Amino acid sequence: MNDRERFDLALSALENFDLKTEIELLTPIQDPEFKRLAAGLLTDAYYLSGDPDRAASILQQFHEPEVYSKYLFLKNYRETNPLITRARAEVFGNFFENPNPIPRNKKSKLRIGIISSDLREHAVSNFVRPFLNLDSKKFLVQVFSTGRIDSVTKILQKSKVKWHDLFDRDSTEIFDLIRREKIDILIDLAGHSQGNRLEIFAYRAAPIQICAIGYTATTGLKSMDYFLTDEICGESAEDHFTEKLLKLKNCHLCYSPLKIFPETKKSPRNFISFGSFNNIAKLTDEILTAWSQILSRIQNSKLIIKAKICSIQSGREILIERLNRLKLPIDRIELRPFSQNYLEDYRDVDISLDTFPYQGGLTTIESLVMDTPVITIRGNSHGSRFGASILTNANLSELIAENLDEYVEKAIDLAKNPDRIKDYRKIIFNSPLTDSKQYTRDLEKCLLQIWNSKEDF
Repeated sequence: MNDRERFDLALSALENFDLKTEIELLTPIQDPEFKRLAAGLLTDAYYLSGDPDRAASILQQFHEPEVYSKYLFLKNYRETNPLITRARAEVFGNFFENPNPIPRNKKSKLRIGIISSDLREHAVSNFVRPFLNLDSKKFLVQVFSTGRIDSVTKILQKSKVKWHDLFDRDSTEIFDLIRREKIDILIDLAGHSQGNRLEIFAYRAAPIQICAIGYTATTGLKSMDYFLTDEICGESAEDHFTEKLLKLKNCHLCYSPLKIFPETKKSPRNFISFGSFNNIAKLTDEILTAWSQILSRIQNSKLIIKAKICSIQSGREILIERLNRLKLPIDRIELRPFSQNYLEDYRDVDISLDTFPYQGGLTTIESLVMDTPVITIRGNSHGSRFGASILTNANLSELIAENLDEYVEKAIDLAKNPDRIKDYRKIIFNSPLTDSKQYTRDLEKCLLQIWNSKEDF
């Protein structure tokens, strides 16, 4: 079989959601005519099947900004020294020349630009509203939306800001538009995640540029001036970023949901049910082994893993093979497919188990909203402290473990003492994590301070 035939068969396997066959067919392809496309498909297949390390390794052979950006994103899924993460990101920054600074002109209102492809049914949309509600006496906000429009987009568009729909527009065109609009502070909500437009920031579209809420690590860009974080995620992290850290007192994420939540009453059962609704790529062997220990010590307990991979047969087979390899009790694990009404599945979960080092953000918060506690670990990098920041600002720091052993013990202790489980929905909506007014004031103060600083970029 030649590479053309392999590629055509791989496309057929992709259409039929046959991940295993797709991977087998794409792996040996070396013909230059198909190698690049095959590598892209193979990367996505490994990522979907929960192997981000292998997905990232495929991209190392291509030395171009867009591909390297995706490589950086994938490397966040596994434990890495944050100084190594920074060094990798600086390679991305070196693809671009450091542009000249743009002078700052004094004015009565600051022109704030927000650029994102995720102002739609996406995790980011749950945290963006404070950025759209800045004080109109001090700020003029414009949105440069580069993603598809859906029902969530239409809700966000009702905000009193100037909105530019720029899906499928060339980055050069968007860069020119931002310059024409004379944006003072440009805020990126993507980092190296999918659909990012970091090249616009690389060539400096605005005098001050900030990366915020949509990414967990440094962009590596010389022209990205600041990274929005908080005192927990950003603790002792200055050397981990090429950007200067803007540390908010409370969590750098403010949960401002757009949806109506279902009832939280749990389904009747006579056993403890643990759960994880996180992206399957976040499941390391270490965290799965920890889950196995938890299950072994809580009699008759079960584990629900809900993820997109569980929606396809070949994906389920890949995950089951991995769980068997790690000797998890398959008969006590339920694999649930993705569903639009996924929040209702929390009725079947007593305790959620966070992933590590790439932790849940929206997933953790939604679990709490559905009255389901989340056990997390405080790590040593910005991204591995997301859970600690969220739970601290939700006034639930007792759910934070300092290491993997304590994580196991906290999960077991809570399972043995279910009377400790609280009204988490009430707690979270009366905490700093959802205090959009205070968050907006803190953000406004931060923006004014950096604008009035004497430093030129």
